Amino acid sequence: MALIAAVAVVSIPQFMGAKLYTILTKSMSPTYNIGDIVYVFHTEYDDVKLGDKITYFINSQGTVVTHRVIGKNEEKQEFVTKGDNNKKADICPVKYSNVIGVVKFHIPKIGVIIQPIASDGGKLAVSCAIGVCIILMNLISYLVKTGG
Repeated sequence: MALIAAVAVVSIPQFMGAKLYTILTKSMSPTYNIGDIVYVFHTEYDDVKLGDKITYFINSQGTVVTHRVIGKNEEKQEFVTKGDNNKKADICPVKYSNVIGVVKFHIPKIGVIIQPIASDGGKLAVSCAIGVCIILMNLISYLVKTGG
């Protein structure tokens, strides 16, 4: 049952357009803590407000950060960001083209469970586990019906 709940926590929001990320550092404490899952939705530049938490790429290797918007440069379409637990704003502004989206909600601590399931290997393992369960249920049903 816990496996089904974990899959639902991952799958249902993704059908609604969310991307899920696990918080890996303390930079957004106490708002988000290590192991929290954030649900990120694409948002147009003009709809991002000061105080919003955005998730964005910080390099070409795909490293992702979630920080709060504390400033906007309308002309360059860039954001000034800062982790809630950091003393200073981030050094480099964030170009809108690097923004994945705005965090709409989060679930504390569940990332420790969900992150492995959300990976490609985790999805394969969950699919296999569900398949084995279906086979076992059918086998048991057959054995009960046949008296075997």
